[in-house]
Amino acid sequence: MWLHEAAGILVAAGLSLGFALLWLRNGMRRRRHVLDELLALRKVLEQDPLAGLAQSGALVLRLGLRGMRWQGHWYGAPVQGAVGDGAPGAAGALTHDFAQPDVQLNLRVSLRGLRGEARLFAEQSAQMLFAIFEGALAARELALVSAMAQRARVAVFVQHDMRNLAQWVALVADDMDQAQTPAEIVRSVQRLREGASLARDRAQRISAALLRPDAGTGQAERWQPLDVLEDLTQAAAMHQVTLQIEPGPDNGLKLDWSAPAWAAVLDNVLGNASRLSRERVGSPRCKVRIARVGQTVEITFETPDLPLEVPLPRLFEPWVGASPGGSGLGLYQARRVVLAAGGDLRAQICGDGLGVTLSVPCKNSLLTNCDNRS
Repeated sequence: MWLHEAAGILVAAGLSLGFALLWLRNGMRRRRHVLDELLALRKVLEQDPLAGLAQSGALVLRLGLRGMRWQGHWYGAPVQGAVGDGAPGAAGALTHDFAQPDVQLNLRVSLRGLRGEARLFAEQSAQMLFAIFEGALAARELALVSAMAQRARVAVFVQHDMRNLAQWVALVADDMDQAQTPAEIVRSVQRLREGASLARDRAQRISAALLRPDAGTGQAERWQPLDVLEDLTQAAAMHQVTLQIEPGPDNGLKLDWSAPAWAAVLDNVLGNASRLSRERVGSPRCKVRIARVGQTVEITFETPDLPLEVPLPRLFEPWVGASPGGSGLGLYQARRVVLAAGGDLRAQICGDGLGVTLSVPCKNSLLTNCDNRS
């Protein structure tokens, strides 16, 4: 009798063990599949890390995580976002800080309510997600370094000069072609004369840099007296942009700062305003506001009639704002040169368009008849 009972017990135990193994096998398959998705997420993150995080909500939930939240600074702009239950509470959460020259980001995943095996798998998945995101940022930084090294064969400021000089030649040619009457020809020649001085300066810098490619090393650290109003006028004439300067200093505006950094700002801001305005809204116009704020001088370029097509937090991010015929690195490089020279370059919404503000130390600078704000 007892043999029959023992046999029944053994059969029941065997069936239970079989079902348990089947359950474990199916669970392992499901988890292996979701881990494969997590590994595939790296390609998406390498192309666009912020967009990849925003699109990963469904995968985060399949990993067993309750949600994810991120916040910090992305190429000089504050960013934040969340998927799932991204509540900022510290209880039941894992967090990781990512720090690079242009990216400072805190990533937090929620594990609230998870116990036992589910929590262990969720914790390991979160660590894998952190590692994959770290690798994606590193790969992106490596690609950026490679691209910058390639462009550094000729100094960055020379490339800007070459592009803007070519743009000026094209504008002059178009202007001459469209002049029909003697009065129009005279006005065209006058505009040519207004931009000739700056064009000659660009050509001389290009020639010098091509003869000695290493001459541009350290250019951003060399400070020299700058006549801001004269430079603004010449750059506007070169790019054929109508400027409105507020306030207009009566006795000029002198600034002791980096000439290459100042040229990079003028070339990119006024060059973009000229090219994009002609493509979209017609006559290029730009309002320039000059103010003294504490120990800095702020020069703001406003193009309120020019629609902003790039998300503001990503304006200075490399490659994001590339236009036809452009590299997508202009504003990124301008900001890096400005930062290296002790200044700052930031952007804000202005009307339906954009405002770009240059902040520079006002030491050894002379400002007359301009706003003073504490």
